[in-house]
Formats: sequence, structure tokens, C-alpha cells
Amino acid sequence: MSVHTPSFGAAARATTPDLIGTYEFKIGSARLFKRNKEIDGEQVENAVYGVGYPLTVSRADDPDDIGLNVYVEQYCHSEKAAGMVKQFLMCANGYDLTPEGEAEWNESENADDQQWTIDLDNDEIGPGWDNIGGGTIAAMCSIKVNDGRKNQNYRWQVPA
Repeated sequence: MSVHTPSFGAAARATTPDLIGTYEFKIGSARLFKRNKEIDGEQVENAVYGVGYPLTVSRADDPDDIGLNVYVEQYCHSEKAAGMVKQFLMCANGYDLTPEGEAEWNESENADDQQWTIDLDNDEIGPGWDNIGGGTIAAMCSIKVNDGRKNQNYRWQVPA
């Protein structure tokens, strides 16, 4: 086995870009995530979980933004998050965020919950999550500051 010694001293520190405006992204491969969380003084295993995707800017107003990478997580541990996740899934599958688009989604195979399973014991996800990888999604992006921390916001859209 060969040994590799990375040169971190010469490497540039990676930063997450602040995206403001309308962007189109190439969607990378789905990745299950799960985290422990302290609740009422006790560590709860897998209290936070969902599916994340690396996104690469493929279209932007500023050509310098093309090729930038971000990572978005679709949180699935809370019923409150389901509507936000559905918006991402609908747009990634080509459904507009309109009452008509939602009705089409709800009548399609995408509404089959088995497409979207998350098996925390075996670290597996349903095929719907994987099928998004390689596709495209668009978003109106903005930055919101909460308690001094910047948060990237995405208003998902179907690519033009």
C-alpha cells in the first residue's frame, strides 16, 4: 500500500460560497446522513437524519460562479420538514411548485412512499433519492442572518 502525505499547508481553505440570485445546479449522488443529538440531557442516536446532495453550479448570472459546489441536506426526521423536502423532490423531478404541479406529483409514481425510504439500520435509501442524482434543479438563492450566523436559503424551481 502506498503512503500519501497531503500538503495542507499549501492548500487553499475551502469555503462555502454565498449564492445570491438565480442558479441552476447539477445534482450529485444522494448520501444518507444521520446524527446523534442531545435531547433533555440525553444523547439520542440518529435523532437527526435525512439525505444530502452535493450540487454544482451549472448556470449562473456571474460566470465566475459556474463550477462552485454546495451541499444541501433534506431533513427527514421531522414531519414539519416534509413540505420543504417535497418542494426539493418535486423540482428535481421536473414538477412545478404550483397546485397543478403538486397534483401531478401526487398522482405519479413519485408519491409512492417506498421510493423515499430511509433505512437507518442498514444505511440504505430508497430508489427515488438515488434517481435524482445526475439531474438538474434551479433555485432562487439568498442569505439570511439568524443570531449572527449566515444561512444559505434556496427557493427551489424547475430548471428553465
